[in-house]
Amino acid sequence: MSSGADNSKWADKFKRTLIRLRSFGKTNPAAISNSFRIEIQQYLARDHLGEAIKSWKQWNRLIKSGHASALSSAQKHTLKKRLGLL
Repeated sequence: MSSGADNSKWADKFKRTLIRLRSFGKTNPAAISNSFRIEIQQYLARDHLGEAIKSWKQWNRLIKSGHASALSSAQKHTLKKRLGLL
């Protein structure tokens, strides 16, 4: 997606896939966390830092509510560093 000619088409497909994954895995905290991890990685790869931060905030709320699996302190630190939140 980061170097393709038709980025908007791939971004739309990716977003629809994430929505389906979250719908099917809504009762599986690990699936929810994995979907956010992938989403943030693709935003960072496409230099969409603001969107990545929004996704992180949404994911963090789900972690705190128990709907997404928690990260280790090292994972959380690394992610926050990549997002410029440290």
